[in-house]
Amino acid sequence: MSRVSSLIVPLYFTVQPLVSIADENSAALQAAVFVLLMALVICALYATTRLVERETSGTTP
Repeated sequence: MSRVSSLIVPLYFTVQPLVSIADENSAALQAAVFVLLMALVICALYATTRLVERETSGTTP
């Protein structure tokens, strides 16, 4: 689980400035940041899933 949190914490600090920038600007920029945020979340979930599969594949009977 520590590896999962080590993926999510840098992701949060990467996304946080983008969200604060979008709060000060137009709706179009907010939409673009939202799409970027969702893409980063999907990539993080995919990487986490692959990591869990890789770790558990060696221990299955």
